[in-house]
Amino acid sequence: MKSKLSTRDLINIGVFTVIYVIIFFGLGMLGIFSPQMMLVGFAAAILLNGYVFILLLARSPKMFTLTILGLLSGIVMVLTGHPWFLVITTPVLGLIADFIATSGGTAKRLEPKRAMLAYAVFTLWYIFPLLPMFFAADDYFGKIEAEMSVEYADSMRELFTVPVFAGWCVAIFILGLAGGWLGVKAWSKHFKRAGLSS
Repeated sequence: MKSKLSTRDLINIGVFTVIYVIIFFGLGMLGIFSPQMMLVGFAAAILLNGYVFILLLARSPKMFTLTILGLLSGIVMVLTGHPWFLVITTPVLGLIADFIATSGGTAKRLEPKRAMLAYAVFTLWYIFPLLPMFFAADDYFGKIEAEMSVEYADSMRELFTVPVFAGWCVAIFILGLAGGWLGVKAWSKHFKRAGLSS
């Protein structure tokens, strides 16, 4: 197996990044109803994007596939008004996920257990857009008030206590494992049989 990303791999990454981002923002729109529904939307996005992540990895099981996915996702997040540091944290998590999924670049094909763990680690980027609630609270909730309402911002303040946030961080990782498992199951049962792997 060639270890370098080919033009075909880059096209795959681009296509799957678009799908990944559409799912994230589409389900994230549930948050317009309430902060609680935002978490429901994010949870659903993590589970559904497990299919996208695993199929991308199956088609392009090479080092830096996930780093680029993370970089492109981070750029989109920053361009849509999220914290600037996401353009750093998402590719870094992507790089870590790359090392896990490809055994440091030596794997020749998708390895299910490694792929599941890689997705769980990659998904931890969901933590970072919420961090300003704690270290830049006035600015963060001021924007929420302007974009949504004072009532929405107050509800969000009440919801995201430190224990709840800590629990959400753990939940993200568990949901990532579950989403990876669902993706691997679908790949094994449908995609692999249909020849949609590398």
